[in-house]
This record gives sequence, structure tokens and C-alpha cells, in this order.
Amino acid sequence: LDMYDHLIPELEDLYAKNTSISPKFKPVHLKFPGEPVKSDYILLEDLRKKGYRNADRTQGLEQFEVEAVLKKLAQWHAASAKRVVELGEYEKDIRESYFTTEHQKLLDEFNINFCMPFLECMQQYNLEPGQLVLISDYTSQLTDLNIEFGKNDPLELSVLNHGDFWCNNFMFKYKNASEVEDVCFVDFQLPKYGTPAQDLLCILMTSPKFSIKLDKFDYFIEYYHQQLVEHLTMLNYNRNAPTLSKFHAHLHRYSLWAFICAQRMLPIVLLPPDVDSHIGNVMGNSEEAIAFKRKMFLLPAYVDQIKVILPWLINRGYIR
Repeated sequence: LDMYDHLIPELEDLYAKNTSISPKFKPVHLKFPGEPVKSDYILLEDLRKKGYRNADRTQGLEQFEVEAVLKKLAQWHAASAKRVVELGEYEKDIRESYFTTEHQKLLDEFNINFCMPFLECMQQYNLEPGQLVLISDYTSQLTDLNIEFGKNDPLELSVLNHGDFWCNNFMFKYKNASEVEDVCFVDFQLPKYGTPAQDLLCILMTSPKFSIKLDKFDYFIEYYHQQLVEHLTMLNYNRNAPTLSKFHAHLHRYSLWAFICAQRMLPIVLLPPDVDSHIGNVMGNSEEAIAFKRKMFLLPAYVDQIKVILPWLINRGYIR
């Protein structure tokens, strides 16, 4: 609730106070009239009434749609960095989220539950023997890598990440068939203050059409960086905005999230509606859950992508 009542309005206010633009990052948050309700609730406007809609996750986003999302994301990230200067640090739970030693057991369980069926199915991805060994070794380090990923470097730019930034969690309002009027974010359940690589690698690994996902990757990074620097400047933020080359080095340092999203989120994105697709099967380790994950990891649409993405991640040094 704090995201809707306080944090997001603070980000929007920073643009109103410092710039001539006024981006909106969330649906209007409504309250029941009269006496306060005795439980927490979130009541939001129906964005569909204003012409917003989700893209088809199984088809992926066109370049103009990715650009629209990256611009809005850069606006969000820039304001979230400026907010620390103006209003101070975010709360501890937002700075740390679940990337801590206190959550090590939970992280271990998640990693085992995903990696056991993934490594089994990976044998069918036509990878070279050395690539299979490298990926297997890499997955054995995932808990430690997650904890390291969550640490914030005071010398690097940190932002407030949406934390679950794939195409079901933003909605488009279109001007026409090839132009986006606005993008609105939804579902702020996993915010994390830290590296912008978290949101950026999440959208780029999960949401663009496969025909542009890898070919346009560096272009999308440059586009996001350009928008980020532009909006940091607009907000008079003068601390640690990275150059493009330093930002590429930053993404390399935090490249874990590219693998995590390609391994765990991309198969969910590509899976058509399925009666077995629920949180228990996605996160669990029952026989039914393991069978469901095998089905995801062997989905032809996923296999077509992951057998190309994994070598690409290795060649970039993102899996090492």
C-alpha cells in the first residue's frame, strides 16, 4: 500500500516540481467513501476504460512498444534516484527485499526447484558439452549470486526497481497501430532498490519478439541509457549517472538477472493459458510442480529461444 499511497506519488511529484512533463506511473488509487475499511485493500481504476490494454505476451513486443516501455522505465528510475537525494533512503525491506542471507533457505529451495528440471531438459537444447558444464556449474552458485546481486554499491547508480517487470505488468494505450501514446505500470509487489539491471534485463529477456530480442539488445540498452541520462538531467540529479560504456560494464557485473529471467520467467511468458499454471506449480517441488516445469522447459516456443539465448549469454560473459 505504501507504494500506491506514498512512494509512487512522490516520484510523480518530482517531475511536477522540477520539469515541464508529468508522467503517471500507476492507475488512480481509489478509496471507499465513509468509515475506514478494517483491512488492507487496493482499489484501482479500470485502465481498460481509458483504452489501455496488455500486449500478447506469447507473441512479444515490437520495437516501438519496447522503446515506449524503456522510456517510461527510465523516467521511473530517474525519479527514484532523485527521490533519495530529496527525501532520503528507502525502507530497509525495499533496499534488501529477499536478496539476503536471512532468506538463504528460501533462495536455496527456489533454485533447486527450478534448476533440477531445467538441467534435465537442457540436454535437449542442442548445446555444446562445454556449455552444458558451464551452465550446470553456474546454477550451483545461484544462491550466493542472488545474495551478491542484492547488495547496493554506493558508488553505482541505484534505482527503485519495479521488481517484476515483464509485459503482463504494464499496459499500453496506443495512438495507432505503430505508435504508443502511454504506458502504465501495474502490480508493485516486489519493489527493490538497487541496480537498474534488474528491471532492464527482465524486460529485455522476457518481452520483445524473439526476432529482435538479441539482435536489438545493445540498441535497447543504448536507448534506455539515453533516456535515463536525459531524465536524470531534467531532474537536476548530479551524482553518479554512468556513461554508456560504464553502464555496459555495470550490466555485465549484474548479469545474473539475464539468466534468471531467461530461465524462470520466459517459459511462463511463452506458455499459453494452462490449467496447471498456478503459483504452487511454478514455485513448488511436488511431483505435479516438477512435471509442470518440465512442460514449460520443453515447450517448443521456449526451446526455440533458450537454445539460442544460452550460448548468447555465454558469449557475452553474462554466464561465467
